Amino acid sequence: MKYDKWIKNNTHLLTNQLAIVVGATGTIGKEVVNYLLQLKAKVVIAARNISKAEALKNQLMLKYPDAKIYIEHLDISDLESIDKFQLEIDRKYPKADIFINNSGVYHLPKSMSKDGYEIHFATNTLGNYYLAKKIIYDMKVNSKMIFVSSLAANFHKINFSDVQNLHCKNKMKVYAISKRFMMANTLSIKSTLDEHTIDINIVHPGVCATELFTKSHSAFFNALIYPLMKLVFHSPKKAALTIIKGIFAETKMEEWIVPGGLFGVWGYPKVKKMKKNIYDDAVIEQASNITDDMIAKHSSKE
Repeated sequence: MKYDKWIKNNTHLLTNQLAIVVGATGTIGKEVVNYLLQLKAKVVIAARNISKAEALKNQLMLKYPDAKIYIEHLDISDLESIDKFQLEIDRKYPKADIFINNSGVYHLPKSMSKDGYEIHFATNTLGNYYLAKKIIYDMKVNSKMIFVSSLAANFHKINFSDVQNLHCKNKMKVYAISKRFMMANTLSIKSTLDEHTIDINIVHPGVCATELFTKSHSAFFNALIYPLMKLVFHSPKKAALTIIKGIFAETKMEEWIVPGGLFGVWGYPKVKKMKKNIYDDAVIEQASNITDDMIAKHSSKE
């Protein structure tokens, strides 16, 4: 494989370690699972589309015939689905060594989740946070949790007067803020955990031509711009290395793992400092309080 040298120099075998991967059937997620299997981990694929997950498993089993790959249903935009998923993980598997949340939606038309939240917020922010808080109890001591954000999160602050961006017409901004909000929530969890118990890393993979773009743009974009992106930006295999580094690196509260090249767009992964207003204590507290209130409303219905 093209990046075998990087893998050899920056990782070690994960023999029999259990990794739960959310967003495994996407362009980058597939590469993450491929690397995990290369490192001898056992993998639980958490997927909304079971057919896609089965197809991915079949493809990977041809390459890794001795692999241990499991599939569980999860719609991260649906809080009840998260409840059911966590119960299945708790019932069927030993405590996990690695949790990777690579899920996300991008540039979708305005719509609401089953629970009544704007779909980007429901998926990228609220569901992400709720799942993280529940799955912590299924993690081993000294385990790793990796959360995938976006370069776009650098460029837009959370609008606390419209947290779900219901009045924002700019789809990229809606996506970016949902990921920025996710980062604040993740840092809130990280601040409460002993790093020797569970270590949390936030990463972003840079700019990469993925199916998120092809699903979200016009035929003109897919015919002309998407092929150009594949030529200009780094590959899904290289983008996935930031997530793999998240398994092996340690970061401070104000740090995340990003491509080390120009502006964090591409390159091999590197630990870098976040923008100061991302890890601001007041922002983290306000964001987590809002999502905690939403979760409390859901829990009161159970």
